[in-house]
Amino acid sequence: MDAERITDAKQFQDWLTVLLKVQLTSADALAMRLYYATPTMEELQRLDERLYAGTPSREVREANSRMGTRMAEIIEETYGLPMISQYLALIKQRELSGHPALAVAIAAHKAEIDVERAIHAHLMATVSSLIQNAVRGIPLGQMAGQRVMFAMREPINQAVQRSATLEEVDFCSGDPGLDISQMIHETQRARLFMS
Repeated sequence: MDAERITDAKQFQDWLTVLLKVQLTSADALAMRLYYATPTMEELQRLDERLYAGTPSREVREANSRMGTRMAEIIEETYGLPMISQYLALIKQRELSGHPALAVAIAAHKAEIDVERAIHAHLMATVSSLIQNAVRGIPLGQMAGQRVMFAMREPINQAVQRSATLEEVDFCSGDPGLDISQMIHETQRARLFMS
């Protein structure tokens, strides 16, 4: 917003599509798939560490940690799952950082929700949150935000499908342009709200 690189709904939708296709698919969606394949505490720790290391932007790492911690706390309060309690304990001891995709994966796996559906729900929630930020931050307006959300249905479906074709080597493979933009965002002069 500050640099006026994204000033309308079309530009935002294009940016969001790239973020979804590249970062959210190779990080969040693939992490969820890998956890589902091996739902152990060791795998959870490994994925948490890799997600943290695979996120170059300090601001995004910290946001993921905050959201992952809150998500784990809510899941623990609501469902009392032993795996989420262990995960949350390691986060609070600062042995792990926390990530929302992993918290969702733990709860969804325990509830026997299909991995495809769990990934779809997580990506939909993430995209919706980003759209609401854009509605206020660009600003887009509510109607434009709803149109972007409607347009993102197919890219989200494609991201879920694409994540099934990825392998371990693809984990956290990103786009240098997105990474650089996120790092530049950290030093933005003015903020309307915390990103």
